[in-house]
Amino acid sequence: MKNGAYDYVTKPFSLDELKLLLERAASHLKLKTENRLLREKVKSKQGFGSIVGRHRRWKSCTASSPKRLTAGTRC
Repeated sequence: MKNGAYDYVTKPFSLDELKLLLERAASHLKLKTENRLLREKVKSKQGFGSIVGRHRRWKSCTASSPKRLTAGTRC
């Protein structure tokens, strides 16, 4: 089960058993891939880089304390 093995098959095995195992492994791989992509998407959205704000007060507020804004307080 080391080095990336998902499961094992004991002999003798039936084709139905093997099919079920492969379907579960494919589903597991799909979920892992989706999870990784969603984590990357969330990571890229963090911060204030995608927010457009040009007002002097807004710029000073985001530069001084980004945590304060996420807590719901006002600048």
